[in-house]
Amino acid sequence: MGLFDLFRSKSKDEKYGHLQTLVALSLADGHISEEEKAMVADICRREGLSADDLKRAIESLNPNEAHVFPTDDDTKVRYLMDMVCLMMVDGDIDEKELVLCKITARAMGFRAEVIDAMMSDIIEKIKQELNS
Repeated sequence: MGLFDLFRSKSKDEKYGHLQTLVALSLADGHISEEEKAMVADICRREGLSADDLKRAIESLNPNEAHVFPTDDDTKVRYLMDMVCLMMVDGDIDEKELVLCKITARAMGFRAEVIDAMMSDIIEKIKQELNS
């Protein structure tokens, strides 16, 4: 395995960890809507993950499994935005989804005191985009 393979595999692990988080988030309220399914599939494609990766993430969902989180701030913010968008896509932000999103944001390294503000900003931006 060469040096570039190490970076590629870490990136793949981070992306797969994000996919696992999105699957868990979409199921946090007890069901997955069609909108959530479509959004997770779109994010999966954007991240270069396959349908098999998605299937594996769904079949092996384990909320106690440690995920590999990104280390760079831009990816962390993008992943947080994905999670907030996923919570909103079905028109109902469930309390369990919100709690899981905050726990994940904290695990990614966001300071607890800024998570609510960041999520509020993301929600407002999404609402503005929908209304324009």
